[in-house]
Amino acid sequence: MSTEYSPAAEYNSLRSELLQGKRYVFERRLLIVTLSLAGLNLIDKAYVAYLPPMAIGLLMFNLWFTVSGNT
Repeated sequence: MSTEYSPAAEYNSLRSELLQGKRYVFERRLLIVTLSLAGLNLIDKAYVAYLPPMAIGLLMFNLWFTVSGNT
């Protein structure tokens, strides 16, 4: 059973896949970094030292699932 795709359909499929991949890679990380920077001003000064390791851990966790989901 052979399925043929037109070049336009193939292009649109690849383009949507690329845009979806970019969204996952950049939007989540940007949101995490933005919330972390905002958190520096909003949380009590005694807890500021815990925010960078938590943000890095969350970014690594996100990267792990981004890489695992794309393979």
